[in-house]
Amino acid sequence: DEAVFIAQYTFLATPAVIEEESRILGKIEAVWRFKSGEQTDLFVKLFSIAASRIRAIQENRHRAVLVPVPASTREKHRTRYEAFCRKLSADMGVADGYGAITVAYDRRNQGHTRNGDRTANLEFHPNGSGGKAVLLVDDVLTTGATFDALRRKLIAHGAKFVIGMFLAKTIAFEDERKAEEGG
Repeated sequence: DEAVFIAQYTFLATPAVIEEESRILGKIEAVWRFKSGEQTDLFVKLFSIAASRIRAIQENRHRAVLVPVPASTREKHRTRYEAFCRKLSADMGVADGYGAITVAYDRRNQGHTRNGDRTANLEFHPNGSGGKAVLLVDDVLTTGATFDALRRKLIAHGAKFVIGMFLAKTIAFEDERKAEEGG
């Protein structure tokens, strides 16, 4: 399985990050605009371009489905993903899997569940992913634990394979500096 992200994202306000605030701020603002459901067409275009470069999705378009990683509440999930999934799946020519995973009950902060089942508040609907190549989309990849838990559940519910695609990947500032310096 593979994961694709569009930009690196640093969220810690260290002195070094503050020095480069203008460069980083745009990425942080983009993540918040995506989370709030703003500028859906822009994010559809970005994700569509990224998806066009994923060979496994292109080769399996006829059986691919776009499934969002559920937000922590039903309302946040609807705001963030309903229009986005409808538009992106149409743009890509794949099935809209907005309803493949639903939020059974709201959680305060699903993304920061520690040592617990990250999928406990979710319901999986096998006809949404069974026998399909799943493109699992989310705003930010941090540790990959939520992606991995969802990938395992989707495969258990019959998905052929799961690829993750994210707007941004959280990295430690020191890792970003090393990457820029080529080390």
